[in-house]
Amino acid sequence: MAEKRFQRQPRSEEEAFRWGDQYLGAIAAGQIKYRAWEAGDIAVRLYSFAAVIRYHARLEVVFNGHPVPPGDYWHTDAYEHRDGVWTVVWSQATAISRQI
Repeated sequence: MAEKRFQRQPRSEEEAFRWGDQYLGAIAAGQIKYRAWEAGDIAVRLYSFAAVIRYHARLEVVFNGHPVPPGDYWHTDAYEHRDGVWTVVWSQATAISRQI
């Protein structure tokens, strides 16, 4: 049976924004550096005030000075239409395992 990993979800919208701020702060500080981001076709599900997108991307990243080998990831992002602006409310990426 495959191992399942669960991460705690933010308890509030305020906490989710803090997590987003931490991620963007790490990028601004150079703790996370994207060397490559090659996205494939993007599938979109559009609803009246929400949208979900899913796409495959090949990434090459450096975390705190440590290069991560290039890898393929599935990305899923959820957006809400608020006050005339599309705002991402959830974003998730999953590494695609290479089976031999």
